[in-house]
Amino acid sequence: ELTMRNDATDLIDAIIPGLRVLNMRGDTDLVREQMMNVLRIKKDENGNEVGGVKLGTHASQALASFLMFEVKDSDPWLRRFGKYINLETAHMYNKNVRQKDTVDYKEYVRGYYYEPDGKKAYPKKGMSVLMEGTSLDNVERTAVDNYINSVMEAYTEEDGKIHDYKEFEETLSAVNNATAPQLISAIRKTLSGSEALVSFVKDVTAYEKHQKDDGTYELRSIFEDPKIQDRFGEHLGEYKQYRKKWAKTYLKGLLPSQVLSMRTDELLAFDKLLPDWFKEEHGDMHAALQNELASNYGDLSDEDKDSLLKTLETREMFRECLGMGVLEQINRTNMRRGILDSKPMLRNFLGVDGDSGGGQIGLSKYIADKKGIKDQLAKDAGLDVEDKEVERVIRELEEIFRQRKEAASGETNPVQPVAKQGLYSAEDIARAQSFIGETYAKLESTNATDEFYGAVSEYLEKNVPIILDEFNKYYNDNKDDCTIAELLYKVSELLRAIDI
Repeated sequence: ELTMRNDATDLIDAIIPGLRVLNMRGDTDLVREQMMNVLRIKKDENGNEVGGVKLGTHASQALASFLMFEVKDSDPWLRRFGKYINLETAHMYNKNVRQKDTVDYKEYVRGYYYEPDGKKAYPKKGMSVLMEGTSLDNVERTAVDNYINSVMEAYTEEDGKIHDYKEFEETLSAVNNATAPQLISAIRKTLSGSEALVSFVKDVTAYEKHQKDDGTYELRSIFEDPKIQDRFGEHLGEYKQYRKKWAKTYLKGLLPSQVLSMRTDELLAFDKLLPDWFKEEHGDMHAALQNELASNYGDLSDEDKDSLLKTLETREMFRECLGMGVLEQINRTNMRRGILDSKPMLRNFLGVDGDSGGGQIGLSKYIADKKGIKDQLAKDAGLDVEDKEVERVIRELEEIFRQRKEAASGETNPVQPVAKQGLYSAEDIARAQSFIGETYAKLESTNATDEFYGAVSEYLEKNVPIILDEFNKYYNDNKDDCTIAELLYKVSELLRAIDI
């Protein structure tokens, strides 16, 4: 009740204890809500409309101190508003660069305000600038939703709709870009299944946990929420595209080690997103794969066909979002253990489905095929890039289908070992893998196939001669059109086949 009074700013000492309790409970959304009541537009003693809190007063300093030293890391976006109040106080009283003597949350979010003469003015540091480098490691469960809602509210007009969508997106994008590195780090430090992690994932993917009538939970897109639909109106499609762009920015910002440590909550949400992205961006390939399934996999049920298609298109889109540079680093020998220790859903996203590294062959093959497409085009001008991509994807579809058939029948066709058990130790194999991985890393940018072959064959002759003949045979049979990635794939396959 106190926060709704016209003289609320004069009662700040009575209001802050209530805000303190809300903050201790983790309800930073309610802290912001009550703070916004205090800062709302209201009438002064002369009947004039005023909003915000007056700079340089006890009320503004008490509010700033509470946000900076008590809310703190529970909600960094709120904490930085406390810093903003202090900065603008200095700009007004010490530097004489500000005439407006009140401050509110909207100007902090938007990054501008209007002086008494109507002139638009820009503070040095709004939310997006102040959030740069600010840790998100200890945020409370409601903090992430809180900042998104605050940006929405800053641009929502009296009719409940966002009309200046372009400026809204620019502001939200600036804030997101300022916090992207900290967000990636914080997600990996947040407890699995926690409300904070669920909020982070919602921020990245636009999917949230929704409780159904039977009490169970499902992932639901925020765009199914009637409130979101009503608020954005004709701009809903634009907002969907922005959230897609933001989710892709997140994926492209991941380091290889961060990809391998992705959380289950993230993967489940991206499992919903990625197939839809594929259909949007690769409609022709989606149609070609559907035709392939209809023509050559008639014995499969419609459900099985849909499952195969979803698996393949999810994998393709995930790899495309990460980019070849990250995929190649993941695929290098020294990352092998990390791949095998990662979550099954992630291994499926990457195409790493085998047990003792067999699936890594899938990822190596993907890299080799992608790199080979350019070379193939030079030799076969009759096919364009799309045709080659469809060929490659259908080959992977066949491989996924084969793996599923083997899993269903209980039969497998592992690569047969080429050495007697006990001839080499695990350390011997690890050293060989390390040498080959380092050599590949040095030469891959120039695709120096002959040089790679020479260095590897010399190493094998001295240290693992048992596979040298087969490696030499493969190279001699394929040297005219063999890529360095394909050679890496082959020698890695031979090393994995050795019993230790």
